[in-house]
Amino acid sequence: SLHIRTCSLGADDHNNGNILLEQHKEALNYFNSNDMNVLVFSDNNVFASKYINELKKTSDKQFHLIDETQFKSLFVASRCNNHVAHVSTLSFWMSYLSNQNNGETIYFKEFEKCHTNQMIHPRLEWKLFD
Repeated sequence: SLHIRTCSLGADDHNNGNILLEQHKEALNYFNSNDMNVLVFSDNNVFASKYINELKKTSDKQFHLIDETQFKSLFVASRCNNHVAHVSTLSFWMSYLSNQNNGETIYFKEFEKCHTNQMIHPRLEWKLFD
């Protein structure tokens, strides 16, 4: 799963931090499989659709934008093998609740600026990208 949080909804009174396109490209390239399906979840699907088009320019992965409520998105994402987490507690739970033991989660340094690094327990073995 790839979570893109834009903090652009009317109810958002804060910005959790931004993950740059280049950071997402690097994280996705970490997963060697080009035939990988990437389920994309976002709070702004118009933005996410354009963002996916940019990612496709440098990746052969298959991107699928998921247009569901937060609860259904959480359920679906938790079934994914691998995760590229955003600076978001929803993104954290999408990865944490994943029942796939053979998958990997990548998170970014920006997560620790808005949340404590104590949330990422060492036994999780998540990969920190700068």
